[in-house]
Amino acid sequence: TQRTGLFALDGLDDIAYLYVPPLSRTHEIGVSTLLIAAKFCHERRIILVVDPLKAWRSATDAVKGLRELQFHSEEAVMFYPRIQAMDRHRGRIETFGNGGAVAGMLASAEEDLPVWSAPRSTTELWLRGSARPEHSLTETDRLRLEAHGINVLNGTRPVRPNVPLRTLTGGAHGAADWGWLATRRLAFFIENNVERGTRCVLGCARGRTVWLELA
Repeated sequence: TQRTGLFALDGLDDIAYLYVPPLSRTHEIGVSTLLIAAKFCHERRIILVVDPLKAWRSATDAVKGLRELQFHSEEAVMFYPRIQAMDRHRGRIETFGNGGAVAGMLASAEEDLPVWSAPRSTTELWLRGSARPEHSLTETDRLRLEAHGINVLNGTRPVRPNVPLRTLTGGAHGAADWGWLATRRLAFFIENNVERGTRCVLGCARGRTVWLELA
């Protein structure tokens, strides 16, 4: 009711992706925050970008950790591994959550290819600049992560072409309709545009004239 935190975004249009950063270097956001953020995104048709946890040091850790986290959402995406980049405050390379970089890459990809023109895939997303994935992954790691709904963060253009990005619905065992980011994002795009385009009739009396105008 005080419009603080996430709710300061109430009333803003055209929010495609939302990322909630960790509270500090050592304090990650908890499941309760993720659940609130997911509900917020569901009601406002936004995609939530979720960081992998610091404790996940391998693909096996990530798969096991996601299972233990018990957080599944058709409005959320996760990429693994975390990233390494120069920490300007400490003057050395440090490891960070990747959510900010991922949100930026997703938004940038939609500037080059509109949401309705082509499916989002791993071939369109890879880290630029000095940031790099925390560690490399084998092909087996990649397939296992993707089967559980975790996308792979690449440091260079991926070799495998057009691998669709998944949402956190449960991977290969999740809901087929919204298991892919491109499908969910396109649905949100259409719903948002229909909702904005029909706001003008909210204050009108219901009747045939209004129905014809909308049609």
